[in-house]
Amino acid sequence: MIVGHDSLVIRENRLDDFFNQVLAVQRGTVMTTESSRWETYAVGDSTGTHLTVKDASGGMLGEFVFGQSKTDWSRNYVRVKPEAPVYLTDKNITFYLNPGAMYWGQTPPPSTAPSDSVGVEVDPPVPVSAPE
Repeated sequence: MIVGHDSLVIRENRLDDFFNQVLAVQRGTVMTTESSRWETYAVGDSTGTHLTVKDASGGMLGEFVFGQSKTDWSRNYVRVKPEAPVYLTDKNITFYLNPGAMYWGQTPPPSTAPSDSVGVEVDPPVPVSAPE
């Protein structure tokens, strides 16, 4: 579901990309273990791109903060909350973390189906002739 947008239809390809790319990203080299250096790697609370993964009932599966590498655009930095270490990822996935509702959904096409309202067609009354 797209929170706050009940009229949008999910773009299935965006979800496929998300599950196939973002959730498959691997963390590699440890860049730092010091929380004081989070801003250097753009994974601080105010500088990073936050991703929260929940199950269907709203239970927390994981929280991550991503930052863009300034020296290697094909990779990102990631911090798994609440832990302090920052890792270099094996690929760049930040463009899959777009917060815009229209990235994830689209306005449904106009319906060609009949409307939900029910109509009854009635023949005009037949005049009753007076007895002769």
